[in-house]
Amino acid sequence: MYAKSANLLLGFLLLGALACKADTRVAETKVGGACALLSAADIQAVQGETVSDMQGSERTSDALSTSQCFYRLPTFSKSVSLEVTRAANAGDSRAAEEFWERRFGAGRAEEEREMAAEREMEKERGDRKGDRKEETEREEKEFKEKESAGPKPVPGLGDEAFWSGNQLNSSLYVRKNNVIVRLSIGGPEEQSAKIKKATALAEKVLSSL
Repeated sequence: MYAKSANLLLGFLLLGALACKADTRVAETKVGGACALLSAADIQAVQGETVSDMQGSERTSDALSTSQCFYRLPTFSKSVSLEVTRAANAGDSRAAEEFWERRFGAGRAEEEREMAAEREMEKERGDRKGDRKEETEREEKEFKEKESAGPKPVPGLGDEAFWSGNQLNSSLYVRKNNVIVRLSIGGPEEQSAKIKKATALAEKVLSSL
């Protein structure tokens, strides 16, 4: 009877040890990758709330590898997301640069110029016809909204930085050497306040790269 009880106790102790080891692995996963670049204290300093959870993930495409960390806050809409993107192949120094050029470089600028020219032509045709006035005005409004959400340069941050999006969904993109950082800040603040907060966090990330 004594031997049986001792075996049961030993079994429970082993299960407890394994559970502790599993918990340790979870904690190590959470603070690794992008989650290691910003602490809960960093997030609280700008958002004013204690981080309730940190969730890290990784994804890799043919050319790029991205590490992500989601900082969940008690007020969910104020949560913060961080992404750090590098070349999947350490020897491919052009992968991140090419992604940046597609997103913010000359190719996008040319596309925006073509869109503006096309909208102007549509407006002129609508004015001449007179029967498409309401539709033309609606399209013009949609275009202006899309244009206002376009990338805005943020000076003095990394090699180059842009703020892109609207009041509900916006992010700060920063390029430093061959690394691209993306920060999304939730909350009800105006764009200028969000840019200031995202910039403060981005500077901490860049200092850790």
